[in-house]
Amino acid sequence: MPTIELVSLPDQIFYQKAIVVITNTPPASPVVGDVLIVGGTPTGDFAHHDDEIAMWDGRLWVFTVPTNPTIVYLESVSSLYLYRTSWAAL
Repeated sequence: MPTIELVSLPDQIFYQKAIVVITNTPPASPVVGDVLIVGGTPTGDFAHHDDEIAMWDGRLWVFTVPTNPTIVYLESVSSLYLYRTSWAAL
């Protein structure tokens, strides 16, 4: 099963792949390797995975709980996002 790789620096965690979007609903036709942030009111396969990072492996979603702090690049808004207890733009 694939894993989501995080890089740890002294006081920060950086995700190595750009995140596509923050969403509550899994996309209908995900592409292998798609990485998303699950929103605060998730549905379907995302239920009970609030604020987690989800990656599509071709069969199912693989979830990673972000640590405090985690920094990601969110492609949909071309901005860095920081996770401490929730996601926020930097």
